[in-house]
Amino acid sequence: MDKGILVDRDLRIGRDVIGLLAAANLTVDDAFWAYVPELEEWKLVLSSPSVKQLGLHNSYLRMSNALRESPLWKEIPLSRISLFASDDNIVERLKALETHRYEGALEIVRSERKNGSPNFLVFFVPYKIPGGEAPALSLKGESKLEKFLRQEIGVSERALQLALNDLDTRGAYTFENLELTTAKLRKIGLLPPPHPRRVYSRQ
Repeated sequence: MDKGILVDRDLRIGRDVIGLLAAANLTVDDAFWAYVPELEEWKLVLSSPSVKQLGLHNSYLRMSNALRESPLWKEIPLSRISLFASDDNIVERLKALETHRYEGALEIVRSERKNGSPNFLVFFVPYKIPGGEAPALSLKGESKLEKFLRQEIGVSERALQLALNDLDTRGAYTFENLELTTAKLRKIGLLPPPHPRRVYSRQ
């Protein structure tokens, strides 16, 4: 599994952890998954007003005890959970990391496979990030490309038809001046290096 992709199981675990902590009188007022490039993994970020009352050490201790008494202990190690006070500014910084918007161009190149059906390589190239190899997405068949452009990128029907016509005649097309968030680019597998902001909390 691609470590950069958050899966449904993780989302379910996150919801279960929040419910478990609520039962242990450790109220969570905000929760989200944030990707840590240095570790190549997702961390569950939780903020709780209880941290101010109990202190960070006692809050982690209460969370650890609650997890150990549940089946969740085998599904998510404590090291994948970061707990902060509700007013800790790192929570907002981590949120901002996923909503950071890249402006750039989406480039598509068409090639023919041996059986005659087309294959499309898709790249997103930001305008303001130097260096680094842009990741590529391979889409097999025109229908998959159309679905990707409509649902993931949100291009208009007119722009889609222009792209398909140019791909058919010239074999390449570029969508200029697109703005895509970190979260969107990560979801579709086109997040470019380097990461725009390095946010990492050492407990």
